[in-house]
Amino acid sequence: MLSNIKNSMGLSGLVDGVFGGSAQSEEISAPYTFANGIQYSPLTLNRIALSYGYMGYGLVQTLIDIPVEDAFRGGIEIESDELDADDIKELYRFRNENNDDDAITEALKWARLYGGAALLIETEDKDTRQELKEKGLKPDSVLRFIPADRWELTLSGSSVLDISRAGFHHNTEQQNKVPYLYYTAGLHESRVMRVMGKKAPSYIRLRLQGWGMSELERCMRDINSFVKFQNVIFELIDEAKIDIFKIAQFNSALASAEGTALVQKRIALNSLLKNYKNATVMDAEDDFQQKQLAWSGLADIYQELRQNLSAAIGIPEAKLFGQSSSGFSSGQDTIENYNALVESGVRKTAIPVIRRTIDLRCQQLFGFVPEYEIKFKPLRVLSEPEEEAVLTSKQNRALTLFDRRLFTAKELLESLDKDKLLNIQTEVQQGLREVAEVMPDGSTEGGEGKENAIAALLGKRANAEREAFASKDRQILAKLQRNKQ
Repeated sequence: MLSNIKNSMGLSGLVDGVFGGSAQSEEISAPYTFANGIQYSPLTLNRIALSYGYMGYGLVQTLIDIPVEDAFRGGIEIESDELDADDIKELYRFRNENNDDDAITEALKWARLYGGAALLIETEDKDTRQELKEKGLKPDSVLRFIPADRWELTLSGSSVLDISRAGFHHNTEQQNKVPYLYYTAGLHESRVMRVMGKKAPSYIRLRLQGWGMSELERCMRDINSFVKFQNVIFELIDEAKIDIFKIAQFNSALASAEGTALVQKRIALNSLLKNYKNATVMDAEDDFQQKQLAWSGLADIYQELRQNLSAAIGIPEAKLFGQSSSGFSSGQDTIENYNALVESGVRKTAIPVIRRTIDLRCQQLFGFVPEYEIKFKPLRVLSEPEEEAVLTSKQNRALTLFDRRLFTAKELLESLDKDKLLNIQTEVQQGLREVAEVMPDGSTEGGEGKENAIAALLGKRANAEREAFASKDRQILAKLQRNKQ
């Protein structure tokens, strides 16, 4: 029948010419068998379907959100030789108060769903078409990061061509430096941090306006099979138990309207009695049967569909469906493959955006951008004995360095505090007491008296308080001068 339809529409010759085969039959080695199962309209371009699919399907939310949330589980660590521990804590606090990581994760989720997103930089500047002035950022300046999906940003034609290529290059003209429209506001390119989805082939890239592909593109067939099976199960549940009434002279009763009404009333009364009294009453010449549908084989089909869907998405069943591994396998190898996907996919994509946000926060807080490194928390979740063994190993390593005089007492406590091995603030950390260190000849050094240490500490605190008040006065005077101007 399909061959007749193709011939009547004139498609047979087209298929033969394009794929070099015959449209009369499908062979397993023929290229048109593969081509007939392809969706030639990218789902990435269907914003409405993606939006409502994310809202209505928990499975879609899981495959979009879980890799991003796992990538940022536990937050990130910042290490820098140019910042001390207090500066880094202040940077953490400032980023947490402004929800920087939440904005980054949301942008990454929209990039996976829609094939592209961006993190917009909002400052006090009223003209967003001008280049971002990073040097003018101060601790009291407005600096926020706004996540936006690709459909919230409008690109000019030249910009579409630019981002569809390997790089993103603009001419020196000012109008080409403003390639984005966020609703009605023009945005300079320095105020937009793009997050791209999976890169599409060059033939499709222009159709996607230079953006990437949605993660749903590669698993649409498997999702459809899974959803179709769920719909079948839903229909079978409604028809799992069927009541059959055999009524004497049923056909004759249906010949008149009065007889039809009496039959309907009789069936309704029997159903009501059966639901209420768990019993039914009928004439001696009538009969009643109940049939139950069998469910054999459905569990095996369901398991195969779940495996296919998990393979297409790249997320293990243990994470996708919350089911533990069966048999002798612990599932650790599949988790390791998934962790590699998160490392090479989500985290690699997120690093440029994270670095850009940290650069701006450092410029805002400290007035300069230091050299630093970003580290993510390990993806592998350790058991309690394994975690305790790691902590013990870190503690022994630090104590060994202290015993060999490679650490001072203060450096030892800083190391233990950084590894979260201390649950209190010690006197040595506060500067109230110094630890006398044993010299090779048996003598000790350090050991300044406790009273002198306390006096020195109080003096430092008084100087710090005076400096804080003076700084506050300078800020107030500067604000008054700005208001006068």
